[in-house]
Amino acid sequence: MKTENCKLYKKRRKGVQKYRSLLHSVKRRYMLTSLLGILSFTLLHFMACEKSDSEDLSTYEGNVKAFDTQIVDMNRSLEDYIVKTQAFESANFQKLAVAEASKIVEEYIKAGEQLVAALERQNELQSHWEAFTKSHTVETRAEFSCSVYDFIPGTDNGLSVGLAKSVGDVIKETKEEVKKIEKKYEEKKKVDEVDALEEYHTGMNKLQKEQLKKAANIGTGAVIGTGAALITGAALSVAAAPVVVTVAATTAVGAVVGAGVAWMCSWWGKSKTKSSEGTYYMTTGKTTVGGHLPTHMIPEGATVSLHVDGGYAPVVIKNFKYPQAGNERTLDIQLVKTSEVNNSDTKPEICRMDKPFAANSCDDIKFVNGAASPTNPSPGQSVTVTATLMPAIAGCNIHFHIIGTDGYSKEETKASNSNGQATFYIPGGAEEVFDKVTITSSNGKQYIVTYTF
Repeated sequence: MKTENCKLYKKRRKGVQKYRSLLHSVKRRYMLTSLLGILSFTLLHFMACEKSDSEDLSTYEGNVKAFDTQIVDMNRSLEDYIVKTQAFESANFQKLAVAEASKIVEEYIKAGEQLVAALERQNELQSHWEAFTKSHTVETRAEFSCSVYDFIPGTDNGLSVGLAKSVGDVIKETKEEVKKIEKKYEEKKKVDEVDALEEYHTGMNKLQKEQLKKAANIGTGAVIGTGAALITGAALSVAAAPVVVTVAATTAVGAVVGAGVAWMCSWWGKSKTKSSEGTYYMTTGKTTVGGHLPTHMIPEGATVSLHVDGGYAPVVIKNFKYPQAGNERTLDIQLVKTSEVNNSDTKPEICRMDKPFAANSCDDIKFVNGAASPTNPSPGQSVTVTATLMPAIAGCNIHFHIIGTDGYSKEETKASNSNGQATFYIPGGAEEVFDKVTITSSNGKQYIVTYTF
């Protein structure tokens, strides 16, 4: 094993090359591309922030309807931000023409600004609901393991104002630095285009590295349309609990089957490196009634907001809890139509039903989780990625595929052990090399791990 790892290490070291100037013929139309991008964002930003003419926050129904729409908007904004952030973090700017690099950065900034707008809008709705109801609604116990919940979280248990500020600061600073880099490039290329391009690449690489450091206290994740789980920023550090949580829904006329469900989750954690700082986390995704919530992206104690398609009011679960290990918990939401929310006595209810979960084959895998060790490797330091199947099943194939911005790539398939786990060794990369590791279970569940040396 040591000999094999040594060979892999030497192979990757050969792939770490010094910067080579690329004399791309930069088309002058990139400035037009930038202008169109700015105009496009301005229009989209206005559309995203514009309130509906029919929105009335002076009524219970209006507040609940607005927050229900907000869950869907947040799901879309956060997913887009994560996808664009990963594109920015993994870009090899040394090999890109200015127009190509500019497009990646502009899309990242636009997605960040749209996310900030969505975060600020949610904080506004939470604050308004708290003032509107005059008091917090506390979860109360009912018979048969049922509980009454609220439609909208308060400022003390909902989305943190600090998250919007943290994301906003990173995006603002990135935008300002990009303007400086592009201005310097435009001025210098009139004298020496080769030197101008080299300086542009150097500036963008530095910006990329600084952005990663500034976003270290922000952890975001999304389960995108393909089912893959994407993570950016701070590692989520959610334990792979051996449990399953299923979403069910019932109305006065019977069960709701197959309706779309959008969820968002937020929590705050103390920094492992600085006692005075904390980390803001937010994850999102979509499932269906009858589908499952990804417990590897939703920790205990978090606030989870659920939207169910069909004109139903949202449901907020404060202090999310898991069932006992080895069990499946069904959350049967007693849905309320948005139009029926007319006073403080109208509340959604969730009944919890737990039962042992039997995993008999690899087809029973619900999710796959992944973690890199160390999470922030130093240049040249090797990395071990551990994949965990949920629930834990032995003998199931787990496929690993790593691609680095230095050109290094490797694929390997391993069988899970009795704990449902398998490990994957990756030799260290040079400073600023970005690795993306895609983990795929035998039944197609995916999780993506990223890190920068």
